[in-house]
Amino acid sequence: WVNREFKPDSSVDPDDKHSRGFTNDTCGRLLCPAELDWNDPVVRAGICNRSEGYVVTDLSFPTYLYDKYTANPDDLEEGLFKSKILIQGYKARFMSPSSAKD
Repeated sequence: WVNREFKPDSSVDPDDKHSRGFTNDTCGRLLCPAELDWNDPVVRAGICNRSEGYVVTDLSFPTYLYDKYTANPDDLEEGLFKSKILIQGYKARFMSPSSAKD
């Protein structure tokens, strides 16, 4: 779904876990906490190096949870759990894989 939705320069290989996560630009953008800006090189380096102020925890809401993969910094609940990729995952798991193809 990530390759289809975002058409990254380097495709995410589903069989290689080392090409996913914060090492992959597209995956990193989706996993980045909503209150941070993945496009900022300081933020990106801070997350990858686990620098103070940039540690991603279980309390961080990643951008892939938000509608259009963008959060409102003034209201982090707006659009939460409405992203296309999250809904596709839900449909594939709880309905049928073919229902997630839209």
